[in-house]
Amino acid sequence: FNNFPGLTVAENIMAFSENRDYGRYHINYAKMQKDAKAVTDSIGVKIDPKKLVSELSVGMQQIVEIARAVAENVELLIMDEPTSGLDPLIQQAFYDILKEENSRGTTIFFSSHVLSEVQKLCDRVAILKEGKLVGIQSIKELRESGYKKVSLTAKTTIPRDFWGLPGIANYTESPDKTSVSFMYNGNITAIIDKLHLLHLDDVLLEEPSLEEIFMHYYA
Repeated sequence: FNNFPGLTVAENIMAFSENRDYGRYHINYAKMQKDAKAVTDSIGVKIDPKKLVSELSVGMQQIVEIARAVAENVELLIMDEPTSGLDPLIQQAFYDILKEENSRGTTIFFSSHVLSEVQKLCDRVAILKEGKLVGIQSIKELRESGYKKVSLTAKTTIPRDFWGLPGIANYTESPDKTSVSFMYNGNITAIIDKLHLLHLDDVLLEEPSLEEIFMHYYA
């Protein structure tokens, strides 16, 4: 859906609805505004239905687009970077609306470069690389892929060829090569044996974030 900036909130939400008739020549604007207010109230947002969409913030304009989808009872909603430019409060309202619509049975395709919101909102993730689909997995499957994030600091430099293990990716090191971090998907005993050979100041093994797993596909 794209809004018509020269029309009011009510006109954008309701006027093109196939499910309602407001008259062809003598439009019942009062009923249209009442119905539009009922829709916005149902998704927990207060917007003056008589206000022009062009007078709204970017975030509220996006909310109006969602309200149009709610009014139409759509089965499929496709959104491209919908939270770009939204302030945190509007973002949270937006997330709540999407979750509510999904719980009502609407399927939502949601593209985003903000991996934290993908992790927060989505059930499944499709990863594209250079225009090609390289993987489709549930969030749970991605998080349980077996990867661990290893971060450590040693008292002496750590040669890059020290590890000699398969399953290491996204390897980064400090300029003095005493601190390194990487993703590891291999035998955990093997990496522990290697760690025992170092004089460590600190070490951390943890579950990687979705963003770190995602970046593995681009390594």
